[in-house]
Amino acid sequence: MTKTSQNNAFEKFVKRQQATVPSFDAAKRRAWWLGRLAGLYKQIGSFLKPYVDSNQMRLGNTEIDLNEHLIGAYRAPRLTLTIGRQEVLFTPVGTMMIGCSGRVDVLGPGVPSRLVLVDKGTRSARSSIRVSVNIGSQLAPPPTPERQIEWAWKVASAPPEMAYVDLTQESLKLVIMRAADV
Repeated sequence: MTKTSQNNAFEKFVKRQQATVPSFDAAKRRAWWLGRLAGLYKQIGSFLKPYVDSNQMRLGNTEIDLNEHLIGAYRAPRLTLTIGRQEVLFTPVGTMMIGCSGRVDVLGPGVPSRLVLVDKGTRSARSSIRVSVNIGSQLAPPPTPERQIEWAWKVASAPPEMAYVDLTQESLKLVIMRAADV
């Protein structure tokens, strides 16, 4: 292959790659993600309201620094749950994740858990990942969404299977007890 034909082939390659890049608005995605975190923390607060109102536990927010590929550096809220001397932290990991649109780790002295943001009907990580294969130079068409996604927070079991359970008042209580080593 001559130098001229290599340059032409490379230029065609670059143009093909640019044509397949979907538009992405990092600020919009970051704002969407921070809104979903606020919704999660509000949901947790409502689940725990009787305990907070009776001073059996406290909820507080602090800011942490995150830095994600495509989104960049930003500050996100971390929810702290205090029960006696125990602290359970709801720490956001990010929104640019494989298999989900956001993850929050629930950390304490006990067993950590993961809360994931997925389509409401999703029951496992396996069902939320799709793979397509290109043969030759033909690019596979991007998948078209069949329906509007209804986002929901779910409790993820430990890898590798990662089954998802709806985040309810009862599942949240179990997550907190595990994280607090009860």
